[in-house]
Amino acid sequence: MSLKKTFFSGKTEFVLKLLRNDAFMFATPFDRIIICYTVLQKKLTDFAEQDSRVTLFEGFDESLYINHDGSTHIALIIDDCMNLDIYRELSKLWTTISRHRSISCFHLTQNAYFRGSSSAQRYNRDILINR
Repeated sequence: MSLKKTFFSGKTEFVLKLLRNDAFMFATPFDRIIICYTVLQKKLTDFAEQDSRVTLFEGFDESLYINHDGSTHIALIIDDCMNLDIYRELSKLWTTISRHRSISCFHLTQNAYFRGSSSAQRYNRDILINR
């Protein structure tokens, strides 16, 4: 038996597996799944082809959820977008918008305390403390 050697931590794989089984893992399954990414991976496109609820979006934009009224359950996955200056929007999304509009957020990142900018440090601290 040979083991395939990988150098990834498995965050994306874990979340995709969780989403595939959302009917068993959550009281309310997701009606829509939005995946924000910076590098499109084959596993994301395969997942989108298998599940009609999935929308792939390069980058991150508030327009994906800002007009959502909360009548349906949305999964918003933000996968390795830490190089984008989105921390103010994320802080607002996680501390206020998500709970009032039925949006479950998954932030996949290599380092929660990214040192790329002072806003990233400030907002990541707020996000981790408040959620």
